[in-house]
Amino acid sequence: MVFGPGVMQGGLIIALAVSLLSIRETGPTIKLAFGSLLAGMAAVVLIAWMPSVFTSIEPLRSLEAWARIPLLMLGAVLLWSPLKNDPALHALSLKALLCSGFFAAVVAIFVLNGGNLLLLSLQGQDIFYTPTKPLKAYSNISMCLIPVVLWAGHFLKGRWQYAALGMICLNLVVIAQTGTGAAVAGLLAGGALVGFLAALKGKKFLFAYFGVLAAAIAGTLSWLADKMNPEVPSPNIFPNWLVDGHRQYIWQFAYEKIWESPWLGYGINAIDRIPGAKDHIPGIEHPYIPSHPHNAYLEVGAETGLVGLAVLVLVLIFFALRLVSQYLACAEGPLDQRLHILALLFLWVGFWSSSALNFSLWSAWWELTLFTSLALLLATPSRKQN
Repeated sequence: MVFGPGVMQGGLIIALAVSLLSIRETGPTIKLAFGSLLAGMAAVVLIAWMPSVFTSIEPLRSLEAWARIPLLMLGAVLLWSPLKNDPALHALSLKALLCSGFFAAVVAIFVLNGGNLLLLSLQGQDIFYTPTKPLKAYSNISMCLIPVVLWAGHFLKGRWQYAALGMICLNLVVIAQTGTGAAVAGLLAGGALVGFLAALKGKKFLFAYFGVLAAAIAGTLSWLADKMNPEVPSPNIFPNWLVDGHRQYIWQFAYEKIWESPWLGYGINAIDRIPGAKDHIPGIEHPYIPSHPHNAYLEVGAETGLVGLAVLVLVLIFFALRLVSQYLACAEGPLDQRLHILALLFLWVGFWSSSALNFSLWSAWWELTLFTSLALLLATPSRKQN
């Protein structure tokens, strides 16, 4: 996202083209993926969302957003399959992620600290440009990459561990400088659950865990209070320092629309087309729905109804509990296995927690972030295989 969504999607297309060249070798692995738990969960959710496509106020728009999900999932499977079959290729992909991610984070920090203004001024262009907003998307991707990068550093060992640590530190700087609350929420939620599970080894670990968690929450609340503008009008659903007034109006509008069409909603990716969505909020002069509700659950509820929302939430909880039970079952098992499960859990909880404050769930780049991150983690071979 430092270079734009087109680069991200173009990179996936190149990877898929390479994957298709080895389709004969990867065919059995692809069949295995379609019979997996994740594939079954995705099918259940997509089936639950399908009726809202046909009852949508914008059927073609809804069909496009709905159909894109299985296509991107298929792309992620085609990316995952050769990595799963070839441990050397998988290790190479993790190394490429660390190198490119480190470089992208350096570019982002350079831009955030005025580097782009210097370049623009040398070119004689307008320098009154704030890069924070477009880099918020990159910050959210950075949050999702942190568990993948942590696992990559552990798995690759040696100097790659230092590269992983450096990339994570740089990404945390980007998240802090852009003030991306959604990324911070994802880090807190994913880190809190994973940290708790890791701390179950003994009382001294639990005491340390709760101390770190309390400090993290206190620091986050202080950071939020400092960056919010209390003078913005608000419906006062939440304290204005916790959630800005404009976002509260957006959420209030989306929540009310759920109950106007509670069963099947207004149609996927159609909430900004609902009558009144583009009306300006008194005192703020911004629309109730700029393009999406900045909350995946309100978005899904308003667009696919309570049925679609309930199925999504149940599937998310089920998979998280499945990972927790797997971790507890191998609590005394190999370190690699435990850390791998924790990385998957961190990614899963972090992504879906940040989605409660984030961009539209139907954004292709956001969906790709989850699918490709899962592909990289799930392609990890055992040490014996490697």
